[in-house]
Amino acid sequence: MAGRLFNALLIDKLRFYIDDKAFNNTDTSKFIANIEKVMSAYYSNNAYLIDTSRHRISLEFTPTRYRTKECQTDTNLIMPTEQELYNLFKELGFYNLPENIYNNFIVSKIHLTKNFYTQNTVPRYIKMFKNRKYRAGIKPIQNTSNITNTSLILSTLKKDYSDKNIIGNKVILFYDKVQELKDKAALNEIYLRAPLPLKEVKILPKGAYSNNPPYLSLNNLHIIRCELQYATSVKLKKISDFIFDTKNSHDLRLSTLLNLLKKQNLYSTLEKFYTNELRNNVFFDEPLNSEVKLSKHEKLLAELIKGKSATRLLGMYRGSQKESLSRVLRKLQMADNSNSLYTELYRKFIEGQNT
Repeated sequence: MAGRLFNALLIDKLRFYIDDKAFNNTDTSKFIANIEKVMSAYYSNNAYLIDTSRHRISLEFTPTRYRTKECQTDTNLIMPTEQELYNLFKELGFYNLPENIYNNFIVSKIHLTKNFYTQNTVPRYIKMFKNRKYRAGIKPIQNTSNITNTSLILSTLKKDYSDKNIIGNKVILFYDKVQELKDKAALNEIYLRAPLPLKEVKILPKGAYSNNPPYLSLNNLHIIRCELQYATSVKLKKISDFIFDTKNSHDLRLSTLLNLLKKQNLYSTLEKFYTNELRNNVFFDEPLNSEVKLSKHEKLLAELIKGKSATRLLGMYRGSQKESLSRVLRKLQMADNSNSLYTELYRKFIEGQNT
């Protein structure tokens, strides 16, 4: 079966736990031993962590590092199929647990991710996102993890603006995935566990991919990765609210995800949530087909208000005596929307285009 590399929903991190007391003093050693046995069969040692401290049983792992062949490169680029992930949790024993235990596992971290192939180098898109105007409360934070790779975090702001506490309760991360693989894993080539679909092969540079065995050269590839990180109950309950179409969730239960997985609906449901979050927080303006040209003075104003929310500024000035300024602000907002880099990513992230 072909493995999708681009525009496919990836669960890059998943952590869940249960309190010991949920087992009613039942011996959990066999359950924990089986988790270790199964996880070690499909994941390398540093791709999962079993924790039994603090009177809890916790498992954190990187689903995308699932392996079936010894020759495949250990990366987090491609998700196992829903059937493979279902079989994994079945082997782990979760579907055979008593209902009171099955329903008591709580998800405490999940990272939802996608890879997108871009026409230009990734730093150009990072810079574009950094300079765009966002709705009130969201701030772009540029972070250089090393001399070669720069990421961008879109985050709500906390009341404490110190460097160590600047990340708020919503985190959207953009970064250059190819550069990360080169920096962290010293990789220039990857052996995949499954062939890529033909439509994905066609968008890659000539010579970048070989089908037998499935092989990908990272040279001259442009892959932007967008990661939505959820690790607090406030953020995680949003996923549960979305799944059940309610606002009354208290947390996100593992059983909610496993029930969807059993029906082969987990990936499609999380993908809808992922797209909805990006539409509301990043791509809330539809791109324009025609280019908006700014005058010299309008370009100067654009520099002065860089990083400010155009939507909020429009609200402040609309209907006031400064109507002319309101018109200029709207024109600046339109200029952002006609940006070719923004338009390209809007088509891919929101509309699902893969070219």
